Amino acid sequence: RSEMQQLKTETEKLKQFIIEKDNVILRLQDVIAEAEELRREAASGEVKQAQAIIDKKDSTIQLITEEKEQLDGNLRRLSKHYLSLQEELKEQQSRLVEYREQMEVEQEACREECDK
Repeated sequence: RSEMQQLKTETEKLKQFIIEKDNVILRLQDVIAEAEELRREAASGEVKQAQAIIDKKDSTIQLITEEKEQLDGNLRRLSKHYLSLQEELKEQQSRLVEYREQMEVEQEACREECDK
């Protein structure tokens, strides 16, 4: 009987140990689940932060692109203006040469007139 009682006691202790072990396992699973959730949240936060940085860089690239396009347009206008000024300068130089030649002819005519 004593052995039977001891066996019952040991069995009860074993059952209690198994219940405690199961409780520890459940708590451990809860902690693991929380850790996974925190890891997902952290990763999500990092992704959101990275996306915000990417969005800011994209926005900066867009602004720089627009500014470059505007500068390209200004450069094209200035180039056209420069070319038209060059053309105008050539015309004025040509007229100046014609005027100088005309003045030389008139001067020569005046000299001939004066020499008479």
